[in-house]
Amino acid sequence: MKIPQNPWAFSAQEVLKRLETSAEEGLSAVEAKRRHRRFGFNRLREAKTRSGWRILADQFRSLMAVLLSAATGLAFAFGDWMEGWPSSR
Repeated sequence: MKIPQNPWAFSAQEVLKRLETSAEEGLSAVEAKRRHRRFGFNRLREAKTRSGWRILADQFRSLMAVLLSAATGLAFAFGDWMEGWPSSR
């Protein structure tokens, strides 16, 4: 049995063929036990939860986000906060 590296890139029939099973019958109990021993439990890893503040802080790990934030700060500092709007000077 050859496990496809990118199963989403193949048709359902191709994936079933490579996994040596069928959609109608599935795996026999013996084959399911054999694959369970070989590949382990069919479980997804639990994702770590992140707070809203952490997500916001992670946005500034990008150079582009830092540059845009700096440009925004400079625009406010020099009073050019809205393009085309006359400044109050």
